[in-house]
Amino acid sequence: MRISFNVLATTFLINLFNLGCNNPQPKHLKSEEINWKPFNREIFNEAKEANKLVFLEVGANWCHWCHVMDDSTYSNTAVKDYLNEHFILSREDQDARPDLFSAYKPWGWPALIVFNADGEELLKLKGYQPAKRFLADLKNIVNNPTPLPPTAATSTQATLVSADNRALNEEFRSRLDYKLGGFPHNNRALELSGIEHALQYKSTENKLEEWAKLTVQQSYLLVDPVWSGVYQYSAKSSWDHQHYEKLLRYQANYIESYCRYGIIMNDTIAIQKAEEILNYCKRFLQEGTPLYWNSQNADLIAGEHSGEYYALNEAERLIQGTPSVDKKIYLKENAMITNAMIWLWAATDNEAYLKEGQKMLDYSLDWFKTANGLYAREKGATKIYSFEDNRRLIESLMLYGQVLNEKYYIDLAEKLATICIKKFNSEKGIQSVIGEVALKAPIVSRDNLAAVMTYNRLSYLCDRPDFHVFAKKTFDLLDQESLKTSLFTLPELIRARHELESEPFHAKLVGGKQVQNLKNKYMKKMLMAKNPYFIFEELVPGKMSPEDESFYGGFDAGTLFMCTSNYCSAPIRSENELINFLEDQDE
Repeated sequence: MRISFNVLATTFLINLFNLGCNNPQPKHLKSEEINWKPFNREIFNEAKEANKLVFLEVGANWCHWCHVMDDSTYSNTAVKDYLNEHFILSREDQDARPDLFSAYKPWGWPALIVFNADGEELLKLKGYQPAKRFLADLKNIVNNPTPLPPTAATSTQATLVSADNRALNEEFRSRLDYKLGGFPHNNRALELSGIEHALQYKSTENKLEEWAKLTVQQSYLLVDPVWSGVYQYSAKSSWDHQHYEKLLRYQANYIESYCRYGIIMNDTIAIQKAEEILNYCKRFLQEGTPLYWNSQNADLIAGEHSGEYYALNEAERLIQGTPSVDKKIYLKENAMITNAMIWLWAATDNEAYLKEGQKMLDYSLDWFKTANGLYAREKGATKIYSFEDNRRLIESLMLYGQVLNEKYYIDLAEKLATICIKKFNSEKGIQSVIGEVALKAPIVSRDNLAAVMTYNRLSYLCDRPDFHVFAKKTFDLLDQESLKTSLFTLPELIRARHELESEPFHAKLVGGKQVQNLKNKYMKKMLMAKNPYFIFEELVPGKMSPEDESFYGGFDAGTLFMCTSNYCSAPIRSENELINFLEDQDE
């Protein structure tokens, strides 16, 4: 039997690809020369008994400079000896530890922290540390173990912003990079909140539309041209100094951003990019379940820069192997991809995305469920619970509950939101984590700001005014001045203020099986509106409340009304009529 060269070559490359995907995990988290211990309360007791300090490294499987630390710093004999003599040593993966992610995210990875035995911070170092300088810093802190002063990250104080949203909009516009796109920072990436804001307000400011176009086009440089998938960011204030790690949460954000941009700007290339990113996730980050793995490493060989590797074509890459994958499955990131499926469905009219998203949601509800009513960051991890993981799941339940008219999802969102208030709320705001944490849980302003919008919308969806009160109280506890200074959070601050001050449109559709296609068209148009601030309800004949029956019962199936507490639109009976209504709201 004769076998063609093409078949043999393809088989050879597939085998190499499979071999590459099974490369050993990166050296990070697997050092055999230093006795790393888990970071928990017990480690401080051990430090007291041994009269030592505590050294903590917080890194990530995908982190290039973490690998370099392993190869060139921790391998140094003088460094190893000094660490072992004077410190109790701990190393943790920030993806698996939401408490440490929340506390040290502003420092980037690796974050290197020294504590005394009382848990007070003595030293914080950011990023890669050469052996000589690192050893000098360690010796200085051992000789002078003075606690660091409190910072904004460890203390919270409510502040209000006096400027109105119009002034805040102008401030946001004035600080954008109109020459290169994105925000004028050293690290460039597509930021979902910025793109959403630009799309919402582009009709009042042409420069915002120009900026959004430029930013999206420049962001394509962060999409792997061979396998797709989004690199985390580009350094040196440019878009072509890529850091090649591919994180699941970035894939989700880019999918949503490209879908929203593609629909509003009539850009089919952006929508195509979104689909290609999902295909990358399916190929490299999924196997055996509907859920997705966490990330793919930047380095083919841990600690060695891989720029030349990513310049190769597929065949050349597969001969060398593929970067390793962190096969942990986390809730927040999978909830984000679950929601991204909705945006792909809305942008492409492909029902398969909606079905896949629902399958992911149902699987997550079982996979991450725990006995206390909360959902775990990863399956079986019940020592520490993350608020942001649970909030993202609430968002998924709200979204799919409306799109699929599944009251079960809405009821579950309401139940989970109630439990989260009881478990996570404090006098100073919502705690990022609860459970067996070694340090006091920080209150993360950006997560609290997101919670404000989640609970405010849920208050209207579930008719729970107490959720709105909770959202308003949480908002008033925020350091709004600090949120205003960051381009990452300024558009979210503007949106939260707007939504707290106004109620969403309550879209009420007189339903029935015969209007499913029309319902889908309505929902997609509302999702892709410039300002998609609405809740959706399908009024099923025979199941309406007496009040709804008296007002809407006489209208034909497929009739839509856009209502607030004191206003209802004229009957909307076609997709074009809805488009006209939404455009009128933008003026």
